Amino acid sequence: MSEPRRTLVLAADDGDNPRTVKNYLVVLRGAAGASCPGTGPVIAHTPHDTSAIVDLTIAATITDDKGIKDAPLLYVSPTPPPMSPGASGASVDLSRMTQLTMLPTSGDRYAADVANPVAGLPAGTQQALYYVFAAGDDDDPTGSCDHVTVSPVYTMTVTSTGTADLAMCAACTSSAQCGAGDECVRIGATGASFCLQACGAGCPSGTTCSSSPLTSVDGQVALQCVPQSGTCEPAAPACADDGWEVNDSRSHASHNPALTPDLHDLVSCPSATSADRANDDWFRIELPGATRVDLQLAGGAATDLDLHLYRADGTVVTASTSPDPDEEVSACLPAATYYVKVNGYGHPSARNEYLLSYEARAEACNTTCVDDARESDDTYSQARATSYPSFRSLDNAICPGDDDWYKVALFTGDVMSVALTFVQTNEGEDLDLHLYKDSIDLTPCAPSDPSTCSAAHGQGIVSNEHTTYTVPAGCELGCNYYVVVRGYDQAANRYDMAIEIQ
Repeated sequence: MSEPRRTLVLAADDGDNPRTVKNYLVVLRGAAGASCPGTGPVIAHTPHDTSAIVDLTIAATITDDKGIKDAPLLYVSPTPPPMSPGASGASVDLSRMTQLTMLPTSGDRYAADVANPVAGLPAGTQQALYYVFAAGDDDDPTGSCDHVTVSPVYTMTVTSTGTADLAMCAACTSSAQCGAGDECVRIGATGASFCLQACGAGCPSGTTCSSSPLTSVDGQVALQCVPQSGTCEPAAPACADDGWEVNDSRSHASHNPALTPDLHDLVSCPSATSADRANDDWFRIELPGATRVDLQLAGGAATDLDLHLYRADGTVVTASTSPDPDEEVSACLPAATYYVKVNGYGHPSARNEYLLSYEARAEACNTTCVDDARESDDTYSQARATSYPSFRSLDNAICPGDDDWYKVALFTGDVMSVALTFVQTNEGEDLDLHLYKDSIDLTPCAPSDPSTCSAAHGQGIVSNEHTTYTVPAGCELGCNYYVVVRGYDQAANRYDMAIEIQ
């Protein structure tokens, strides 16, 4: 199983200084299934000792028959990493090591810069450095049957050369790397450390002497030349946006052309002004009559994208805000003007391309049915979370054309039992169960073809429904299934739900 990755963004603001933002890459590790096709990545590296006081660059050649899925990772530690027991034998406990993301340099070559363990120490001081490479492939683009290769533990000995003389704004971890009188100081919104220059000989163009002494990463205090921009970090390149700009607000969208039903290829760019550094994309839609609106959002992994549907007065109709960049909303709406908002969270300078599918079809919306308070849960990305291995939910409601989705984590060999309890006195109160995996309905039942419906799947024609399902192989590490309650042929009713897993 390839390593799912999420970016955790933490921000702090003391009200006096510039806001500081830190991005942390969270890697959820697993193992490939026993029958996954293809082979894992091949990592080639030869360790060697070095003498330096500046930061180190560690590189490896990483190849795969079908390509690397995400940037390879480098794990480093100044001490031998411990081993963790596992089903297939002991492995390196990567959680005890510092994680770095590698960057491509040329061809199949990847590298990462590592803090020098002897920076600031006297010349001749030696320190061992232990490191491990990890890389995942993309053998199964639509599923989880990928491979992750973890290298052996490599070791190198680093010997201090005493001092260095890095240029102004060079990245550093110790003032000894910067030269006599020059300090390594944290500067900028991310809190990264860079070499500055002592003010004594005058400051270079574009910099000015600090108004008060600055404290270095080593605890030394001195006046230093600092960039007039307030940061040593390079300016982010301009984001190439789509042709809908400017559409960063509902007001902008009100003056743009209305969005038409189609598949739209769009771009989410970061914002330099909003508090969360996310740039909203707004679109106006016009409905001449009662209409079923279906919106599906499919984005890249650079940021988390969310999807909202608003009325013209700014109140929310429905929203889909899962932690993934894929979202979906569906609603039957009366004739009026509405607004769609796509907003991104995550890396503050990330550009994310996405597809927005907009479908609209005439439908007589029911205005008398009162839904339950647990909306919105009408699509897979809005699904309600359930508890394992037992779940109960009472006094729910289904309105015409309005599904209720429940997300259930299941493992190979689990037997799930679902009980749907309701009172049916006429055909307009007939509720059914459906089971989905990977957006595929495993138990289809359509009024246009009643022969597809099965009482064994919870699709009978009287009060109450029940079904059981045994999870097949391939979900040893867990799979997400969805239990869906649906009114047959626009039926509406109230119900209770129970899910038991053995």
